[in-house]
Amino acid sequence: MKKFFLIGIVLLCSCLTNAQDTIVKRNGDNILSKIIEISENEIKYKKFDFQDGPNFIENKSEIQLIKYSNGTRDEFKIQPNTIAKTNEGKTDYYAGPVNSNFKIESHNNRFRYNGKRINEPELHRILLTRNDPQITLLKNSARRYKKLQYVGLGGLAFGAAGLLSFAAADLLGEPALNVVGGVFIGVAVTLPIAAIYFKHKRTVANAEAIALYNSKFQD
Repeated sequence: MKKFFLIGIVLLCSCLTNAQDTIVKRNGDNILSKIIEISENEIKYKKFDFQDGPNFIENKSEIQLIKYSNGTRDEFKIQPNTIAKTNEGKTDYYAGPVNSNFKIESHNNRFRYNGKRINEPELHRILLTRNDPQITLLKNSARRYKKLQYVGLGGLAFGAAGLLSFAAADLLGEPALNVVGGVFIGVAVTLPIAAIYFKHKRTVANAEAIALYNSKFQD
């Protein structure tokens, strides 16, 4: 059972890795994504680990190449005036100068705003001041993933139940209890892994919400 379980995890990870597109930016950043559309000046994509989230757009002038999930790649030459032409005459939500002192700085789940450390609830209140639907969606996702992190605590209860089942199997001479104990231990191991996954998703959702918020500011 353990071997089949491990093989299943390896195959799943392999499939997920092969299914992603990778955007390589000229500044060295890599973005794991699912490409939606490539136009003359822009690339539209979704974050690979948040495909139910908003669409993101990058200027092609900032992209060095794209590695597609099927193994092919597209390389893009530098087009010096692309950004200026793309933004010329735009009056969208993110246009216009704003005091950059009020950008949000973040590192994992620690945040600073206007020179002061803030907690996550304070961060979410600040994000909501933009009244932006994409930011609100990401904020709500971060809150949902934070709640889901607590499933990891259930691992302690299942672990204890598994050990008791093994002890009872030896004491009562009931081999079937070993199977029950194995199931409990399996769940006990899985729940903390799930908690780590939800914590990562929470961090990503907060980071993407902050990136959208900060994109309003012009240095």
